Amino acid sequence: MSMFFGIFNRNGKPVEKIDLDKMYSSIQNFPHKSCNYKIINNIGFAHLLTYNTPESIYENQPIFLEDQQIVFVFKGRIDNRNELADLLNIYINNKTPDSEIVLQSWMKFGEKSFDKILGDWAFAIFDFKTQELFISRDHHGYTSINYYIDNDKIIFSSSIKPIIKIINPEINEKSLISLLSIYNDQSLNTTFYKNIYRLNPAHYIKMDKYNFTNLRYWYPENIEINYNKKLNEYSEELFYIFNQSVKDRLRSHKPVSSALSGGLDSGSVSYVAADLLKRENKKLTTYSHIPLFDISNKIDGDRIGDEKPFIDETIKASGNINPIYLTSENISVLEGITQSFKLFNQPVHAACNTYWILNIIQNVTKDEVGTFLTGEHGNATISYTGWEDGLSVNDLYNVIGLKRIIKRKIFKPIVKKLSYETYLKLTGNQNNVLEKFSYLKPEIVFELKKEMKNNNYIMMFDHAYKSSQEAILSFFKYAIPRTYTGANIGDYYGIELRDPTADKRVIEYMLSIPNSVFYSKSGDNKQIIKSMMYKKLPDKVLFAKKKGLQSSDLGLKINQDKDAINESINNLCKSDYVNSIIDTRKLKTDWIENTSTKSNDYNVYNLQHILRAVMAGEFMLSFDKL
Repeated sequence: MSMFFGIFNRNGKPVEKIDLDKMYSSIQNFPHKSCNYKIINNIGFAHLLTYNTPESIYENQPIFLEDQQIVFVFKGRIDNRNELADLLNIYINNKTPDSEIVLQSWMKFGEKSFDKILGDWAFAIFDFKTQELFISRDHHGYTSINYYIDNDKIIFSSSIKPIIKIINPEINEKSLISLLSIYNDQSLNTTFYKNIYRLNPAHYIKMDKYNFTNLRYWYPENIEINYNKKLNEYSEELFYIFNQSVKDRLRSHKPVSSALSGGLDSGSVSYVAADLLKRENKKLTTYSHIPLFDISNKIDGDRIGDEKPFIDETIKASGNINPIYLTSENISVLEGITQSFKLFNQPVHAACNTYWILNIIQNVTKDEVGTFLTGEHGNATISYTGWEDGLSVNDLYNVIGLKRIIKRKIFKPIVKKLSYETYLKLTGNQNNVLEKFSYLKPEIVFELKKEMKNNNYIMMFDHAYKSSQEAILSFFKYAIPRTYTGANIGDYYGIELRDPTADKRVIEYMLSIPNSVFYSKSGDNKQIIKSMMYKKLPDKVLFAKKKGLQSSDLGLKINQDKDAINESINNLCKSDYVNSIIDTRKLKTDWIENTSTKSNDYNVYNLQHILRAVMAGEFMLSFDKL
């Protein structure tokens, strides 16, 4: 996907080319075909062109329309090109770039154009007549827009790198604390840097010399539920929409590949993509991470440690997949963390997964792939389980049984009303989660608990949703960082990540399905995808009772890297700055305790929390080097 950045001097001062040059220097090594500027008085736009679709080779941006007195810059992919062209009554062909269609849509519909554009996209437009700047992004695609704002200017960029290059950045310690405590509202637009923000999905900025507003344009919570269909009708209609969303994402300048695990989401994406490509006499290449070590006896009963047998079944069922299996033998856990800093310039939530994610992406890049399909958001769409609390007592009995009904419907509400702290202890909801897993200093935990109490904060895993729709939409709120990191990965490596399970059309259709449809009479959930992919995905995958465990051989992998991580933790212990936030003494104690086992029986979940703290500490140490 292409990139853009720019400066709007609200105080009217001319934008200096040297400032755009400085911003460009931070990303000039990113893969791109060209970089062009457009500087007019107090506005400066820059566009880094990457070929992501066949039509993108005809892009020439930024665009200045002298008669309309607007300057425009765009990045992304439009999935409803023909529909928009009909709506705009314009002629397009295979040489019409997506930016031209979006620009025409803006000129006709203005701010109402945002909700009409499907795909992964973002654009900025400046109106010289009104001195207004607009920056907008897609509904929920892999897109990243960052901005710094003060009274004199706004600096914006699809990558955070150009912004921290031109200002003197300071760490946003509140974001670090949120990362470590997992006490954060992911709908917030803060980053790990003070005064640098991200533009969230389905939002746009509107600003001039005096005013700044951050507005939302899409309200999926208003989708009406359709109670008039049967399971097979819902699943057939969803498959039609899902099939189209996959097809739209195959429009690529370079070959398309896909992530493939042993689960339902990436399996469905890969199966449908392979089927569509087969009609063009093309084969789909998939990339899968599998354990480097034998962990068959080291995984909990409800988890799958090695998903390869399930992946093999999906490949066999498709008949048009070329699989590539990766074990990440040449990249260590700590290397994954340090390499991710070069990519993101900030920590990420799943530090324990960075090594194998980067290993897959680096191989995708090496193989000169242009588009990489994922199914990251499928848990809230095509493979949505349903909302147990929305079921009738009779239906709930089939799902969880009488004992759990009594506990959930009678015991828990009474205890919760009498004493929430007692409720947390009795129900095992880890009232001490902050002390046990955050590795924050005790005094920070104390203040954080007071804040949580004042804000009536309820842990995500204990939240009582009001409807199935709210449960679905809450997933997308917490998944906002996925869109941000996916975009940054794509920009850094010059590929485009695309997720059909996060398509606006798929999301809206899922929200229209009644909750009861997701359950069978016997209480089995995920009935939509089981019906939709029946006789497509193999039964072993479709009806699996267990889930895969990411980084399942993490303990054995860490064992190879123990000395380096030891050194890293020792360095954290020596830093006064790190010690002001992180309880390094507890971190080191837990690290020793969790890696001293002689049986190689490591607790993967404990190691995940330890690595998150290591990543946060390394970010603090390396801040001056960024």
